[in-house]
Amino acid sequence: VFTNDHPFLQTLILGMFIDLGHALKWNELGVSFYVFLQIVGFGAAISLFLVSLEHFNTPRALTRTALVLYCLCPVFIIHGILIAGDSLMAMFFLWFMLVVFWIYKTKGEILHNRWFLAGFVLITFLFCASKNQCSYIVVLSGVLMLVVLRRKWKQVLIAFLLPLFIFEVLYMGLFFRLMHVNKVGSQEALSIFFQQTARTVKYHEDELTEEEKESIAAILDLDQMSENYDPDLADPVKRTFNEKAGSAEMRRYFKTWFKMGLKYPGEYIQSLLDSTWEYYYPLKTQEPAKFYWKHFGYEESMKEDGWVKDVVPRSFYEERWFDQSPKTNDLRDGYRKLTLLVCELPVLSGLACPGPVMWIILAMLFLMLVNKDYHSLAVFFPVLLIFAICLLSPKNGNYRYMLPNSFILPIVAAYATGTLLRPTDRKRER
Repeated sequence: VFTNDHPFLQTLILGMFIDLGHALKWNELGVSFYVFLQIVGFGAAISLFLVSLEHFNTPRALTRTALVLYCLCPVFIIHGILIAGDSLMAMFFLWFMLVVFWIYKTKGEILHNRWFLAGFVLITFLFCASKNQCSYIVVLSGVLMLVVLRRKWKQVLIAFLLPLFIFEVLYMGLFFRLMHVNKVGSQEALSIFFQQTARTVKYHEDELTEEEKESIAAILDLDQMSENYDPDLADPVKRTFNEKAGSAEMRRYFKTWFKMGLKYPGEYIQSLLDSTWEYYYPLKTQEPAKFYWKHFGYEESMKEDGWVKDVVPRSFYEERWFDQSPKTNDLRDGYRKLTLLVCELPVLSGLACPGPVMWIILAMLFLMLVNKDYHSLAVFFPVLLIFAICLLSPKNGNYRYMLPNSFILPIVAAYATGTLLRPTDRKRER
């Protein structure tokens, strides 16, 4: 059964290229086409963003520094070619931020351009489809833009409502029904609550009332909760969610969750810290930098990921599997060693960890705040929403959740430094 737990958009696109390679009797070629187009997507977005910064008077020295950072840092290079939903989402996030940047910098005037508006609708839809939570970023960004550019409220409403309608009604509604795609359950947004409940049950189950136990058991597996609780990962508890639970059961659970929070506030705070601290710890936490180097055969994949044997038929593996050429083993190994060496360098090593990325960007946004450049803060508001999503995520310190902000970090740094160097230009703009 298809599911949107992994973005169905990428399932479709990648599957199309795998089938193309299979039809050409060269599976590796089909995958190479996909990777090449993703590289072009990243490269075009980054290039256009840097050119746009210069168009709006960011010093060229700063944009060139950002370009060098993109070229040298393995984080951008490797994730730019990685076949993963998070890489696709990071690419569309760059495009989304690019069009949002132009809307703010032109004070909404560019929305009168029909070609730009059509491009914005397409990019925003693709961004929403690249990962489930992106629609929340679009909604909140649209609300802020309505406030900031209220004189252009009609154009802003059209620009944001149209792609949301296409995504929610036509794509996730009609298209998913035709393709028999399951949507993600409501439990995906409740990781923090479930972790707080699980920790409290683990250490205080004997102190809970029968009514509290019943309300929890209606939503989650109470018997296995203590064993399933992992401070860093919500998935073991979250997977026991009762998808048949209705609104009445959910209201009863949240009433119990609130009462338990009043009784055991220390457990709730500790649970929150345990599941989020790597996202704001300011130093490097991964040793060495975590990248994807392994290339499994079918048997190894079944051992590494047990779900493979239940999901991927051996016939599919034998027909469509692709291999890395042994002729380039030495080249790949040399590049791997070079990458790990670069990741040990000051500054660059921090970009491979979510905490340093968060603090560098926050420092850049603080520069805008000190410089009273509130307009620029509005431009990069979606960056803050990515941080919020990380803190609500089921896995502590998962770098791939921070990937969109990692890719936009050099752009934010160049722009923030540029506004600091030319406050008089900004006043004249106003």
